[in-house]
Amino acid sequence: MIELQGYTVLEAEDGPEAVRVCNAKDGEIGIVLLDQNMPGVSGEETLINLVDQHPNIVVVMCTSGAFTVSAKSESLLRGVLIKPVETQELTELLRSQMRKPVLHKTSLLAR
Repeated sequence: MIELQGYTVLEAEDGPEAVRVCNAKDGEIGIVLLDQNMPGVSGEETLINLVDQHPNIVVVMCTSGAFTVSAKSESLLRGVLIKPVETQELTELLRSQMRKPVLHKTSLLAR
């Protein structure tokens, strides 16, 4: 769905892999889409790790249920998407975030 909008997508199977990918592609990833519930390390823990290591990274959380994170974590997010995510909703979010000068057209999807 994202590739059809002209974005490059990198995938990670879990939170630690998402952090490794961001470290390897330092400065190249414009936005990270994290699932709130991932195997092993939670989306919230991954969010904190990513922002600690990459303070300018844009992170959006995806969830299929009630969205619950700490106030600190919520302040680090640029958005929350409730699954199932409609193509138009995702496209609008990507476009709005990609207009910001620090972002690039590469996205990381951690699931």
